[in-house]
Amino acid sequence: LRDPDLDRERHAARRLLEADEERMLAGFRNRPGEQAWIGEHVGKFLHAATLALENAPEPRLRAKRDRVADALIECQEPDGYLGTYVPDKRFGLHPGADWDVWVHKYCLLGLLAVHRHTGDPKALAACRRIGDLLTRTFGPGKR
Repeated sequence: LRDPDLDRERHAARRLLEADEERMLAGFRNRPGEQAWIGEHVGKFLHAATLALENAPEPRLRAKRDRVADALIECQEPDGYLGTYVPDKRFGLHPGADWDVWVHKYCLLGLLAVHRHTGDPKALAACRRIGDLLTRTFGPGKR
């Protein structure tokens, strides 16, 4: 008898293994990205890959997830920015600028999942820098 849950888990891992790392990271490596919301994909990948690994360890997926997380963290700027916009368009109130916080949200979710699963201190530090940037940018008397 086939175990349908195991088949689903294997399918999820296969699908995640097919995700294009370069495309997910391109908008961070060469800002701006090809579209305003392109940066959300890497965070969603990290989160989904971590969930899949928690259910069915797969060495190739773990290596890919860790490689993508490390590459994303390398793209973070010293002030904590981890989005795909050029400096004069970040967190703006102009058309098309509303995806920047959204991308940071998904980077946070993905990197927090990585930290929860691996204990990687670099992932948690990157999340803290994002949080610090967002609290410096938004709130009463700010944007």
